[in-house]
Amino acid sequence: MNTPTVTQLLNLLDKPALIKWANKIGLQGISLDEHNAASKTKGNSYHDQVEAMIKYNKEIEDPVLRENYHRFFDGFEILESEKKVECEYWNGRYDIKFSKNGFTYLCDFKSNVKNVYLENKLQLIAYSEIESVDYIGIISLPDFKYYPVEIKNRTPFTGILKALSHIHKCKQQIGYN
Repeated sequence: MNTPTVTQLLNLLDKPALIKWANKIGLQGISLDEHNAASKTKGNSYHDQVEAMIKYNKEIEDPVLRENYHRFFDGFEILESEKKVECEYWNGRYDIKFSKNGFTYLCDFKSNVKNVYLENKLQLIAYSEIESVDYIGIISLPDFKYYPVEIKNRTPFTGILKALSHIHKCKQQIGYN
């Protein structure tokens, strides 16, 4: 059996806040499917433009995103982007690893971040358990605001990830994917 992706593991978690959010969207008369499609399209566009800039030095089309990108990464050295990592429990692909002033950062790009959720912390910890760095965080797009994820005790988080990996494996063994 292959190791599950971090996304597959996080999908096993109960997310009660999503029910409240979906209800709020519905009460506004907005189709959840349409809202998700529009949000995903915009978020993917931001992510794709930033990735093309990092990998191919293709200038970012969106003027606000472009200005914020250059302001944010001024003085940083980009070490890796979209790198696949794997351990015995999970695999995944992180968005970016960069350095400044001798410190390394591993970050995930998210659109219009307002809060750092458990899922965000688990995702970043999963990657940083494989790829050693000094700091982990989220970079909100299009504003390029950095949200540090500070974890004093990683043990419960890695415990959750390993337990989710075990649940995923057991579900596969009984035919529930």
